[in-house]
Amino acid sequence: MFFAPTRDDEAAWAAERMDSYGHQLALFLALKSYQRMGRFPKPDEYPEMVVDFVRRAVELPEGTIPLYETGRTAERQSTEVRQRVGTKDRQSQARQIAEAAIRKVVARALWA
Repeated sequence: MFFAPTRDDEAAWAAERMDSYGHQLALFLALKSYQRMGRFPKPDEYPEMVVDFVRRAVELPEGTIPLYETGRTAERQSTEVRQRVGTKDRQSQARQIAEAAIRKVVARALWA
């Protein structure tokens, strides 16, 4: 399954970083999503059956729902995931590359 734990230590990793079951579940969903899709989906993008599958796979109590925070907790979760996966947030670099490409296309269009 797409969201199944790949190693036993992933659940322990999430438990070490988040103090509640709901936050652990949210972190684990973020980790699996980032590993498989390279992005962090919005909370409403997770199908209920996926959330339930992950909850059971990492043996969290029945009825645990992912707690998605905004601000510092969300930023901390994405930072933890990126560190675990070994990537960096390069949004500013991506914006610079996109801006340069757009300027080049616009310049060509104006001089054509």
